[in-house]
Amino acid sequence: MENENIEKKVESSESNNSKEIKVSKRLVLSVVVVLAVVVGIVIILNQNSNQEDVAAIVNGEVITITELNEAFDSLPSEYAGRISKTDLLNQIVQTKVIYQKAEKQGLVMSEEEVRQQFQFAKISSGLTDEQFLAGLEAQGVTEEEFIADYTKQLTLQKFIDENLLSKIKVSDEEINEYYTTNSEQFKTGEQVRVKHILIGNSDMTEKEQNEKAKKLLNIVNKNNFCEYVEEHSTDTASVPTCGEYTFTRDDSFVEEFKKLSFEQKAGDIGTVQTQFGTHIIWTVERIPAKALALGEVKDNIIDYLKIQKGQEQYEDFYEDISKDSKIEIKFSGL
Repeated sequence: MENENIEKKVESSESNNSKEIKVSKRLVLSVVVVLAVVVGIVIILNQNSNQEDVAAIVNGEVITITELNEAFDSLPSEYAGRISKTDLLNQIVQTKVIYQKAEKQGLVMSEEEVRQQFQFAKISSGLTDEQFLAGLEAQGVTEEEFIADYTKQLTLQKFIDENLLSKIKVSDEEINEYYTTNSEQFKTGEQVRVKHILIGNSDMTEKEQNEKAKKLLNIVNKNNFCEYVEEHSTDTASVPTCGEYTFTRDDSFVEEFKKLSFEQKAGDIGTVQTQFGTHIIWTVERIPAKALALGEVKDNIIDYLKIQKGQEQYEDFYEDISKDSKIEIKFSGL
């Protein structure tokens, strides 16, 4: 079951990136037990649970049967009939063990780190705020609950990255072989590289956002753009890179953002309104369609091959890190 789930995560990563591997080191969900987090399970310490409601105890922390049932009932339809409550409980237990280890190592993601990645995910998803919130509502999850679960998800990922994937070696021969045998993956359509300043202050009206953006548009240029990104942009995730994004027409960025980015000539700076606020977009360069060179995708290939090796090594890895954990399974499976 564990191997099947990590393969699902890798397959998901591939399908979301169409022809080109774009495995982000920060966003690779390489934990085989992330299913328990993705579906919105908040594993909590419940010291007041009665004995009849205890499914498992992991180093003194209780997982209740009530929580297990709620998690099972909220599984996506594609898992219906393919995973038992016992299988799911085993995954939740593994998640709990790994999260406890991450806490001990000081790897729990800070709220600021999570908010930055969350903001990036929202902008790059192409979904409006209304669509995003509607999706959460359909699952019975609030945005704050989603953030709490996302924190756990990213923390688990960080632990696996630092304790498993970072120690896996990939040879030049393996990289070259993958690049050669998967050449179609490395063909990309026309791209555009942009830098942007997002005026998305929640205390401003749309009109005020537009007015501020227009004032800044009169004074920003390629020499001072990064200074204004740092001072004014509310897209905090992109501030460290001067508000930079590179994407194709098919990538899932907000449509208005993509439209202006591609309509402008290289060097042009303009503004556009999206559901996130007013963007000041500098189209830095237009990149013609091409076959990506090995040097351009080498890091992504390494990340991908590490995940594959991580699948093979996970069982032994988990056995090693959990050997000092006290795990009591109370759930009978009935």
